[in-house]
Amino acid sequence: MIYWIYWVLALAPALLHPLVFLSYRRTLMSKRAEVQRLMTVGNARTIYHSAFRREPDDLFQRLYGNWLYIYPLTITFCLTAIATVTILARAGVVLPGVSDAVVQKIAAIPTTAVAGIVGGFVWGLYDSLQRAQQACLTPSALHFVWFRLLIGASLAPLVVSALAAGLQTPAAFFVAALPVADLIAYAKKVSTERLGIDPTGESPEPPTLHHLQGLTAKVIDSLAGAGVDSSEHLAHADPINVLLRTNLSWKVILDLIDQALLFNYVGDKIQLFRPSGIRGSVEFAMVGESLASGDVTSQERASALVDRLAAQTGIDRASIENAIQTMTRDLQVHLVKELWGTAFEVLREEEVRFGSRPAASHA
Repeated sequence: MIYWIYWVLALAPALLHPLVFLSYRRTLMSKRAEVQRLMTVGNARTIYHSAFRREPDDLFQRLYGNWLYIYPLTITFCLTAIATVTILARAGVVLPGVSDAVVQKIAAIPTTAVAGIVGGFVWGLYDSLQRAQQACLTPSALHFVWFRLLIGASLAPLVVSALAAGLQTPAAFFVAALPVADLIAYAKKVSTERLGIDPTGESPEPPTLHHLQGLTAKVIDSLAGAGVDSSEHLAHADPINVLLRTNLSWKVILDLIDQALLFNYVGDKIQLFRPSGIRGSVEFAMVGESLASGDVTSQERASALVDRLAAQTGIDRASIENAIQTMTRDLQVHLVKELWGTAFEVLREEEVRFGSRPAASHA
């Protein structure tokens, strides 16, 4: 019976990720309830369905269904258990039932590989806890946890091989803390150099998201986790999908999509539009509505604004008017405009339900 106690204690680290997931389920249910609440306001559900031809709850199940978590959690549990047995054996603690032949094979594993395994577990757990706190612990993120364990064991000895012997073990521990994409890129670079392969291919499009207001490095990383890594992707993104896969608020997501739509038309000159009160596509399209209105005053103001934009940006008036007309017919622009209105309706409903917040008193 005492043998089982040893094994239970030894395998306790493998239970940490399943426990993190169980605590995260409450956050997932809160996200689901938020989406359902948003879709009940006005005609938001009809607008969303006409744009993306699916129900938000179906999207939630496709992204966060319980069965999607079974595979990464199972693989992570098994690899963590194997890693724990390996580390204990290297430390001289051989669990009951582990044969001498297995212990001898474990003894042959480089110390840097063991350090990489430990680092992979620690940094993988840290990443899971951080994502759970930020409400974006997706099944794919958990897949990267066990993948990080493998990378720590396999790449750590390669990465630290050029260091002094006394620095290799501690450095191997921190290798797994690096982003997985950077580690893979490093492995590709080393492989191509050693094999004499000349990598060819077209240069990728330079990053564009940093041109939008509010897109800090952390927000850009969060959007990348949702499959959005360019202004074009963001402009045509499903806002519910972004809401479910990031920790960004509904209004922030709509605002970023709104900015991205305008950026796709005017590029980095978007900053020249902002002093005129135009931050995104909705405001730009509203200029077209004023030009087409029957109100003479509104038409004159809109026409003067177009002239000012032409002078400030160097874009001729005809091109600006054509961009305005195109944007007024863009279905994604209409979607953002309608959903933006529903966001404020939700706030008003919450104020009615919970009561308005009292104003803060000042001494």
